Amino acid sequence: MKTNKKRKNYEEQQKIPFTAITQAKKGDWDAMQRILTFYRPYIRTFSMIDLYDASGRKYRCMDEERQHELESKLIWAILKDFEPV
Repeated sequence: MKTNKKRKNYEEQQKIPFTAITQAKKGDWDAMQRILTFYRPYIRTFSMIDLYDASGRKYRCMDEERQHELESKLIWAILKDFEPV
């Protein structure tokens, strides 16, 4: 039972405040950086690709182009698509 309570507290601490999103929508770059920093681990996970060498060994590396594309899409979604209720 304690683990669920700890998890809930952790999840509550890991949320981005609504004010940060609305400030980013208004053009506040510090707020946008805060959001990008929050989502950076998530973006990096989706930016990983598998590469194979000549002998067939698998290597995981980060595709920086994909990372920048995902960050750009997040910025675009905040600036253009986000509608505060």
